[in-house]
Amino acid sequence: MNLTSERELFEIFRKEAISLLDKSLHNIEKLTEKYDEKILFEVYSSVHTVKGESVFFGLKDVAQTLHSVEDEIIKWRNEKKVSPDSLELVKKKLVFSDAMLRSFIPQQETIRDVIEQMKRFFDEYSKILGKPADMDIQISSNLSQNEISEVLHIFINLVRNAFEHAFSYEKNNKMVFSVSKTEKAGKSKIEIFYEDNGSGFDPEIIKKIEKKGFEAILGVSTKEPSLHSGRGMGLYSIYKLAKDKKGGIIIKSEKNKGTSMKIYYFSS
Repeated sequence: MNLTSERELFEIFRKEAISLLDKSLHNIEKLTEKYDEKILFEVYSSVHTVKGESVFFGLKDVAQTLHSVEDEIIKWRNEKKVSPDSLELVKKKLVFSDAMLRSFIPQQETIRDVIEQMKRFFDEYSKILGKPADMDIQISSNLSQNEISEVLHIFINLVRNAFEHAFSYEKNNKMVFSVSKTEKAGKSKIEIFYEDNGSGFDPEIIKKIEKKGFEAILGVSTKEPSLHSGRGMGLYSIYKLAKDKKGGIIIKSEKNKGTSMKIYYFSS
């Protein structure tokens, strides 16, 4: 008898998980018309199943995102209603999880594998959201596994911000992401360069950041703040990672002309 390999097992899970998430996206659209507890239960059951199996396969970002979706669904059930903002939040999180599942490469062994996964995530997110975009990516080959994990965290947050806030539905969206690592005096310095040609930050936001620090961006965005976007948490989480590692972020941005960032920190 042939045993199913780990890769084959993952592909079975991936296919079923994507199907469940797509069905959940379709089902929650019905809730915009009428609150239905049966539909709510079906969505919760599907999300819970995918979340549990995502933990098994090491998809931490997917599991955490779907856990927060469960929290929203529980709130809907308790309140016996679904708010438009909350529904939009859940849809965005399901789309993100879908893109992560489609792009994930099991058993990454080289930087090339990691870059391939990052490219696939970018392309899948672009396709699902309907915002055509190109990306140029370069990553130093001497990163440790822990450093790769940190870079992935930063990359995912930057991509989500770009597609949700900076990019339009036109066909000229572009992003650059590069990572270098240098050794000096026994310390490893990670430098990340990011650039996009999107909507940029409002100049007033940049002034507030320069004057008050990154706490100034919480609740402020190029869009009106809402439950599901414009809270600045993606950028703030990057800032916190860099700050905790004795680094920082340098931002240059102009409204409707794009953004560039230099993120630097010292690896432990």
